[in-house]
Amino acid sequence: MTPKCKIQANLLIDSQGGIVESAVRLADEVLRQLAIHDVVTVDLHQMRGLSSSYFNVLLQRVSAVTTLPEFPRRVQLLFDTPAQELVFKRSLEFARRTVA
Repeated sequence: MTPKCKIQANLLIDSQGGIVESAVRLADEVLRQLAIHDVVTVDLHQMRGLSSSYFNVLLQRVSAVTTLPEFPRRVQLLFDTPAQELVFKRSLEFARRTVA
């Protein structure tokens, strides 16, 4: 397993503009890369207006392979704005509460 790779989330945007489909595309790519790399960095720059739905899909799909406690270590997100990071943290906290 190689140590690290980086994914540009803006290259995986659904052409129809679907936020959930965009999240599915990102999650699938993260899963592909986690099979090869121990750590995957996801660059969220130029991804304005991401909702909790986007992050919920990402967390749900990826946590099937890596646990929620492992997610922050194995999937490192580079946020575009503090608001984006806040939305993600709320989604992560909600996921942790519902899994426990």
